[in-house]
Amino acid sequence: MREFGRAFINASPQIRGPNWSFRIENCLRYILFTDQVADMDEYDYHWKKAISFNRWEEESAGVHPDWILMHHGDQNYWGMYGISWTSRVIEYGELFSGKPWAYESDQLDFIADCMIEGTRWVMFRGVVEYTFAPKRSSVLLGRTDSVALQFKELYGRLIAVGGDLLTRKSELIDLEANVILPYWETGDSEQPTTPEFEGHRYFWTSEYQAHRRSNFGIYTRRCSQRARAPASRDTAPLHLNYGVGYTPIVRRGDELRFSRLGWDFRHVPGTTVEQGKDIGGGFAGSQTRGAEPLFRRCY
Repeated sequence: MREFGRAFINASPQIRGPNWSFRIENCLRYILFTDQVADMDEYDYHWKKAISFNRWEEESAGVHPDWILMHHGDQNYWGMYGISWTSRVIEYGELFSGKPWAYESDQLDFIADCMIEGTRWVMFRGVVEYTFAPKRSSVLLGRTDSVALQFKELYGRLIAVGGDLLTRKSELIDLEANVILPYWETGDSEQPTTPEFEGHRYFWTSEYQAHRRSNFGIYTRRCSQRARAPASRDTAPLHLNYGVGYTPIVRRGDELRFSRLGWDFRHVPGTTVEQGKDIGGGFAGSQTRGAEPLFRRCY
């Protein structure tokens, strides 16, 4: 079993692919079958290479290097696998804390970066639908109900493993303390009556997420680093990019400070794109004439 594990890790086709969760799971599994220092050194090498997450790769090879758990273009890797990936990574840190294979400060900081930035994508305030499989459907599964609580627990575990080696320790502590749990995790039997986001739907073609209230919606950016460059009249298909960066909505009040309105005009009936015509901005006629009526309807 020990030899099989070493051969499997080295021969796995996922070794350079995007499925780091696959390699991490197998490293942790086969570690349990060895007591040899040489084996541990090899597993440690592959494990820590996995959590560096493609930083040495080139986009020309079809692999996107970044620090934010994103792969396959617009697919949100954190949203799909963030809970599982992070729990395994922290489990390794707990297992080897104080041993030669323990995490070093730069690796702990990388994990913290992934958690802090990734959480800002998938966690939203109040009575909201949480998910770690958003691309499959806008109707979320029952197993996602505890995602907010799982994130909160993972912050505490990472803080315990990293301690003062974590550069962003204070941010993790703040995030753990202020993550808003849904009412079913806090013991409340009824939804609160205060204005909250009632749910969300992913707009995968526009890279925006809509948070709908009773009389208007707030549209927030859900990704930034892997966003495609703005399109021009000379390129097809037309890709729209509104602004720069993402909108973190994690704590109470964030949606009031960070939200910005936006709309994907490619899918609004009657726009130029739907009519088979292409203009640089993607709006009906111009930005002003295309945007104003719809923004007024949002309020």
